[in-house]
Amino acid sequence: MGQARHIACRVETRKSVYVIEIKRKLEIGEEVEKDVANKVSRLSIPSGKSVRTALVYEGNLHPVVKANAYFDALVDVASLMGLQSDRFHSI
Repeated sequence: MGQARHIACRVETRKSVYVIEIKRKLEIGEEVEKDVANKVSRLSIPSGKSVRTALVYEGNLHPVVKANAYFDALVDVASLMGLQSDRFHSI
């Protein structure tokens, strides 16, 4: 398997800035939280707006990521697409 790929997406609304991280990796560990927190800290957030974080992922998410509740949303691509979430699917 090649190197993991990720794309950060920023969506801004009147009241919030959404930072969406996309990860596709066999094992997704808690380092993803530090990566996103680092990206958020470098953003210029307008006064009065909240920051919301989301992780869209394909792979095995470490239980600590769920337990830490850093992300406002965790989206499993396999579940979203109606696929078996216990397997890592090639695209």
